Amino acid sequence: ENEYREIHVGETAQDVAPITLRKPGATLMLTTAPAGASIRVDGKLIDQITPASISLAPGTYSITVEKAGQQRTQRIEMDRNLVYLRIPLNP
Repeated sequence: ENEYREIHVGETAQDVAPITLRKPGATLMLTTAPAGASIRVDGKLIDQITPASISLAPGTYSITVEKAGQQRTQRIEMDRNLVYLRIPLNP
């Protein structure tokens, strides 16, 4: 969804509030049991361990977590603001 704003500037000086434009995105709140697992998003290792808050653009992702030789992968669809995902690593 696109967002835009119009600002009309006249001939006199005016204070204009700061505007921040952001790409549409979502946040993945990822936990594992046990905590402290490394995280890969679409195969790329990220610089966080679980529990983690990861900002992602809308789309489908492969999330892989690994700790102490245990590895699990799950596909997720990021299409809303906040997605919670818990992946158990215990056999």
